[in-house]
Amino acid sequence: MTRVRVTAITAVLLFVAACGGGGSDTTDVVDSGNATSIAPTTVPIVDSPVVTSGEDTTDTVAEPASGSLRVGVAGDLQTLDPHRAQPAQLHYLDLVYDSLTAVAGDGSIEPRLAASLVSDDLMTWTVTLAEGATFADGSPVDAEAIVYSLARGKGIAESPSAPLFAQIASVSAVDDTTVTITLGQANVAFPRDMASLPGMIINPASDGSDLSRAPAGAGPYLFDADASLEGAQYRYTVRPDYWGQGVGVAEVTLSLIVDPAARINALRSGQLDIAAELGPGDQSTLADEFDIALAPTAEPVYIQVIDSDGTVAPAFGDQRVRQAISYAIDREGIRDAIFFGGGIATTAWFPEGSPYYSAEVDGVGYDLEQARTLLAEGGFPDGFEFDTPTVEPLRTITEAVAGSLAQVGITMNIELQQPGTLGQQVRDGQWVASLTITRGQTPQTFYAERFAPEAPFNAFDANRSTVVELGEAALAATTEEEANDLWAQTFAEAVKQGYLIVVGQITTGAAVASRVSNAQVPFGSLLPDLRVVRVDG
Repeated sequence: MTRVRVTAITAVLLFVAACGGGGSDTTDVVDSGNATSIAPTTVPIVDSPVVTSGEDTTDTVAEPASGSLRVGVAGDLQTLDPHRAQPAQLHYLDLVYDSLTAVAGDGSIEPRLAASLVSDDLMTWTVTLAEGATFADGSPVDAEAIVYSLARGKGIAESPSAPLFAQIASVSAVDDTTVTITLGQANVAFPRDMASLPGMIINPASDGSDLSRAPAGAGPYLFDADASLEGAQYRYTVRPDYWGQGVGVAEVTLSLIVDPAARINALRSGQLDIAAELGPGDQSTLADEFDIALAPTAEPVYIQVIDSDGTVAPAFGDQRVRQAISYAIDREGIRDAIFFGGGIATTAWFPEGSPYYSAEVDGVGYDLEQARTLLAEGGFPDGFEFDTPTVEPLRTITEAVAGSLAQVGITMNIELQQPGTLGQQVRDGQWVASLTITRGQTPQTFYAERFAPEAPFNAFDANRSTVVELGEAALAATTEEEANDLWAQTFAEAVKQGYLIVVGQITTGAAVASRVSNAQVPFGSLLPDLRVVRVDG
């Protein structure tokens, strides 16, 4: 079987085409000397994907970490256990854990603990570990540690990452530096999955310990519990013996400031160096004062109808009612009033230019008369009432959507929640619908979480068979063209059924003080990569 080296899997993230991919289905092949290097512009389905370090950095001398960095964030720390953390908590954990792979600033997947991650069939993956990697206690990151960590994750049924762990059929150590991971079915996005929480490797020496405030990772920082204050700020100090490439700052403090206006004021007064998790409106306001570090892709803000069979909320059991909600949302008005013209007013899950784009569901979709007609046909001519959670960064958007729905008699009661807590609440069935935003998930991952059989976010065990049929076909696809088309159909069907009601697509970002350099927001992240940021003074 032909083997190739994939050194940049740029589009295993959802929206690469929205930021320059141009929707091309071509693959650029260049001669890199001893091997062929492929830089795909869409999700690659190839015989033998390899993530591997492409250059020798042995002689590279990094500048020593120096200075302190103060970052304002919107969500409180829930846990430092990567197997129990929500994706919105990633920035708290990434400082103290190393994952098998990592997402580079350009969206490519690069090595971290895994010097290479190789597969001939997208099902059996061989991990060759990086030399010299150690946990914070000095013990080696070896094959047994990988086996332990992945097995631990699989054993936690309530893990927010359960859909990703579920794909792993077996893990075995070949020798001290080599691991074989066998999946239940082919997954071209597996290297991307290992760049997030499931790929964070936990020290086996911590077995049985509570990791919520005592992390056991191999990352470049140590969590300073004594200098941290619960519900206020969390301090990290650099590991002097960190095995990997050098980091930028010696100390990082993440300060909880829920109100975005308060984060902005703290930045203006010099109390913060970075005010993170800002929407397009705040970005526009601050553009003349600060550098704005933008996420490289737009992300969909959407209502997920969780109780789509109407088990608890009968109105949601009718497709016409779900479609009425979509028709009632004034997307252009929300974009212009709240985002100062930023973002994309669309009903489509993927933007035009994405390999998964479907023109069939792309539009503004604002029609109050049609919304009223559909409500009446569905048996709710006077509307209905439901509760939905939101978090502070999405509060203004949620309020605007509630205002739109009120025009057709739908009352959406908003309950403000802490960021990082919503995922578990949805899994527990606390909400019949939820307005939220997705973060750089692949179609495979989102489908596994929300729609696949036994999906953990399908708390009411709703029947979404038309979406499942398409999604399972997409997972079984053997060519890139076939997979892209089937994923486009899968998500278009979810939109048409009203399971996903897209409000629009926005790009989040952070305002950065002048003394900060190299602030880059990776794909799917809420914050700039705090490992590489540097500060002056």
